[in-house]
Amino acid sequence: MVVGTIFLLTILFGGGLIDTFFVAELEKGVKEYVVGDERQKEILSDLKMSKSALKTFNKNRKEQFKAYKKLSSSRATTGEELNDFFLALREERLELQRQLVDARLDLAQKIQPEEWVSIIALSEESIAENAEKAQKKADKKLAKSQGYTETIQEEVFFEKTRKSLAQSITDSDKQTTITNGLDEVVVEFQKLERRLRSINVTENIVISNRDSTREDLDSIAIETNELRSLGFEALFRFHFLIRENTTEPEWDKLIKAFHKDLDLAIR
Repeated sequence: MVVGTIFLLTILFGGGLIDTFFVAELEKGVKEYVVGDERQKEILSDLKMSKSALKTFNKNRKEQFKAYKKLSSSRATTGEELNDFFLALREERLELQRQLVDARLDLAQKIQPEEWVSIIALSEESIAENAEKAQKKADKKLAKSQGYTETIQEEVFFEKTRKSLAQSITDSDKQTTITNGLDEVVVEFQKLERRLRSINVTENIVISNRDSTREDLDSIAIETNELRSLGFEALFRFHFLIRENTTEPEWDKLIKAFHKDLDLAIR
């Protein structure tokens, strides 16, 4: 399954400069370091509006995700229909990203340089703490395995789909073809996930720099959108790969398993 590593709704169907411009603890930092009640209230109000816009966008994505599953459930769905669906998602995301870039540029100018330095330091501390917690969790999992003959298995992505493949498709060549297509989907999702995780104040100067330009911020949106497009293209190819290599009964079993894995991926 995909839980814990690939968050499909966020990385593929989600949008914008997530996590409040990729600056962890930004709201907390504003409250702690911005001097002057009125200026602080103004900045927090701007932040609230941006977070609200992103929340609404991602809420709508849940409905779009349901629409995608319905569309991709049918063997009769055409390439044009899937492509139009993905393009519509892209246009909505581009509009949100424009709004958030505008908001980020405006917000940064309302925060004094010395205040910004303190906010970024707080964000870096938060990222380090979260990384430490994640490492402790991994170490604890490893420790539990000590003394046993079995080892911790590498996470299996789309486990239900792979099980259905093994049980439903008797032709080994078709099994291999579909498995390779599924692996391509996973690879593209992971590329996007890794890139999104790297866009933070610790690893990306554009995010940590108060004076980053519109072009700087747009370049991040452009890159992540291109990676999303590759993810959608992998889904597109996989849909028709299944159709071309299954009978109607095999299709029904396999696509149901695939959608169950997708449901797990967005929780």
